[in-house]
Amino acid sequence: MISRTVPEVLQDAVTADPGGLAIFEAGRSTSYARLQAEAEAGANALTRLGLQQGDRVVLWAPNSTDWIVAAIAVHLCGAILVPLNTRLKPEEAAGIIQRTGAKFVAATEHFLNLDNIANLRAIPELAGVNLISLDGAGAGSWRERVASELGGGKPTPSRQPCQSGDVSDFIFTSGTTGLPKGVVTTHAQTTANARAWGEAVGLTEDDTYLIINPFFHTFGYKAGWLAALWFRTTIIPMATFNAEETCKLIESQRVSILPGPPTLFEDLIKFERRESYDLSSLRAAVTGAAVVPEELVRQTQSVLGIDQVMTAYGLTESCGVATITERDDPIDRISTTTGRPLDGVEIMIANDEGLPVETGETGEVLLRSAYNFIHYLDDPEATAATYNPNGWMKTGDLGRLDSLGYLTITGRKKEMFICGGFNCYPAEIEFQLRQHPDIEEVAIIGIPDARMGEVGAAFVTLKPGVAPDTAAILDWARDKIANYKVPRKMQIVDALPRNSLGKIEKHKLPDLTG
Repeated sequence: MISRTVPEVLQDAVTADPGGLAIFEAGRSTSYARLQAEAEAGANALTRLGLQQGDRVVLWAPNSTDWIVAAIAVHLCGAILVPLNTRLKPEEAAGIIQRTGAKFVAATEHFLNLDNIANLRAIPELAGVNLISLDGAGAGSWRERVASELGGGKPTPSRQPCQSGDVSDFIFTSGTTGLPKGVVTTHAQTTANARAWGEAVGLTEDDTYLIINPFFHTFGYKAGWLAALWFRTTIIPMATFNAEETCKLIESQRVSILPGPPTLFEDLIKFERRESYDLSSLRAAVTGAAVVPEELVRQTQSVLGIDQVMTAYGLTESCGVATITERDDPIDRISTTTGRPLDGVEIMIANDEGLPVETGETGEVLLRSAYNFIHYLDDPEATAATYNPNGWMKTGDLGRLDSLGYLTITGRKKEMFICGGFNCYPAEIEFQLRQHPDIEEVAIIGIPDARMGEVGAAFVTLKPGVAPDTAAILDWARDKIANYKVPRKMQIVDALPRNSLGKIEKHKLPDLTG
């Protein structure tokens, strides 16, 4: 495993091609040398504000050039990056900020009609946190601080640089405890996994990579802009997906690499003005996060003209990517498997006793690699439960391996479902819905949906004397919970089915549908 830090990956690109185009966004072109200069300026500004090695910095914003600059600046300070899902509500974000002990939060003032800075300032528990506007231009904003440092004349403050074995980030993923878990990984793991993914896809300096996958997720961060830096692939960040804007960017910037969830490609295929744009520059698409219908693969190739379609599988705990199909695999293999192990990854399919099963048999997917996370933040019990004594990491997913070593995911042992490319964990949603004053109990399952792949269905029992009103409960949930986690269907029931031990039998919930 190549041992590099995130700043060292950028330095390699600067050394190779300082004037090369690193990022293009809305008319703003940033060379590798400029990217490094802005990141250094940001690091200087953060150091003057008191950021020290090992401190935690939350980044709560959509994809942008400034997101990348800020992330690298944090790493230059030897601090730990904590990316937050942009769909989180302020209370959810505040909970993670407090749990990590973050001293700094860089957030947006203008995203989806929300002012995250103002919302965080209104939370008393965050009074001591330094809030920096990432998209503002006034005094104290990120851009103003960077510009001030670039202006020259100031002595460079002393900083403690990060090492490859240092922690690079905490990325929060939901778990079965009802609260998100912080996945702790190092620079060496983060950068090596990004490189392995880029090699598998075949990234080159001639490619242009439109990154719609959010930077707060490993797909947009580690298999996104960081992988692009490794191979000097031009980055085009996109804050929110829009079919027409995507087509415009593909045509004007000659985009060649386009990863995303299956719904992204479905929307482009259905986009009625798609033929008005020249999409011929596209050469590779990478998808995953859900079952990929064979017809979608065919149409991605025939309608969108993308010859190289690949599917991948991974999780935050594996730095994002664990398996991927080959560039020239046939359609049936692309649609029915998630490929073979990424370079440096071992896979075992295990039974309930943790022993390997025969080829073709279904069991839990276990991974062993240098990319596997160090531990969960402040949760040694969950960490211990995830690893067996031989270093195999339990994914909670069910799958099988064929004779060629290709992995097929058949189910999710931990009951996770995937809505529009976002992982949804019933335990977390149930925990959040139980905060509603009218709800006694709630059980969540994923159900098929033609567009989103899967959506949440909630089965709820109410407290005595409460009149049923599912519309009001769902309205409440939309204000409190990230939109992709809000159940699309809700049914009030008299009681939830249980076994002799009192455990809810979720497989019986569909039978309750009236």
